[in-house]
Amino acid sequence: SSLCKGIATNSNSSLEVLSLKHCNIDSMGGEPIAAMLTFKRLALKTLDLSGNSLGGLGLNRLCKGLEQNWSLTTFRLAGNNIRQSDEDIAALEAFGKVLLTHSKLTEIDFNHNHIGSKGGQLLLPGVRENKQITTFKVSELGMDAETYKTLFRVSNASKGTKGKKKSKKKKK
Repeated sequence: SSLCKGIATNSNSSLEVLSLKHCNIDSMGGEPIAAMLTFKRLALKTLDLSGNSLGGLGLNRLCKGLEQNWSLTTFRLAGNNIRQSDEDIAALEAFGKVLLTHSKLTEIDFNHNHIGSKGGQLLLPGVRENKQITTFKVSELGMDAETYKTLFRVSNASKGTKGKKKSKKKKK
């Protein structure tokens, strides 16, 4: 909570990457992070919350901040115990709405959350309609093949470029 308050100040408005991986953040951590995300001068482009325990309640709280944030391009929420409980499904529905309206998000890592087909269906409209999203990682476990195939995508830019070098033509 104190870290988020500190980041949401004028003196820290140039921070672009914040990694809070494996910091034991539980559902209560969603609220201060959401408040930080609403800071108008926030320059944060990447937020990595992988390996925590936010669950559906924490994700639901985060969505309130994501709705008002226009700087974030990469959002990693892998392995946060988001599953298929009623609370988780409500949060996935809220996150799906964020995906429909957030114009900057390009990369989302939702891997190792077992949202199944029901959760995947809630995210589909946002992933389909938001053309900015180039990378969306999600766990295949418990998800039907068609939903997984439609959701999961990895941009070519993140794979690196391989191929022949262009040769320059010599002038005569």
